[in-house]
Amino acid sequence: MNKKCISCNLIKNITDFHKYKRSRDGVRSTCKSCRSIKYESNSQHYRKKARENYVKNSDRIKKYQKEYKKKNKSLINEREREYKKNKRANDELFLIKENISCLIRNSLNLYSHKKESKTKDILGIDINQFKDYLNNNPYGFEYKDKEMDLDHIVPISKAKSKDDAVLLNHYTNFQLLPKKYNRNIKKDNEFNREHFEDWLTKNPFF
Repeated sequence: MNKKCISCNLIKNITDFHKYKRSRDGVRSTCKSCRSIKYESNSQHYRKKARENYVKNSDRIKKYQKEYKKKNKSLINEREREYKKNKRANDELFLIKENISCLIRNSLNLYSHKKESKTKDILGIDINQFKDYLNNNPYGFEYKDKEMDLDHIVPISKAKSKDDAVLLNHYTNFQLLPKKYNRNIKKDNEFNREHFEDWLTKNPFF
């Protein structure tokens, strides 16, 4: 099915138009390309109108959002899972941020504390810098390698309080270790470089 755009006057496939329930044919009269160009050239105006509309109708919008989330909880959760799955597969920084945030949150939960500060503030550097720090090691390990674990050099179990746990989540207490060594040998012990390098010599391919 085709339709003529009232803006560019071109005949286009119906899929080139945004859906619009109030229209007789169920789509907008202006094609996606023309609407995009119009928005880009007037973006400040549309943002201002959107902010004004939200302020004016905030209670109604919040009520609608709450009801929509309640009715579509499964659908929203599935979309979020799919979004995060794709982001983890294609965005290394997103993957690091997700993993380190979860690791810090879990370490604080051990002491019945919530993660109240931003990951960046706890680490002491931003995610980009953290990635570079992890990858800058004498063994050539890279975070994107699925055989690597993100390890606390001094185990989080050594913390006696929330403050200790926060300090042990500073970026200088993190390193990359092969999963085989971290999970089967080091476990919850402090890192012994001499022991690890001896193991690495005997297991160059893990």
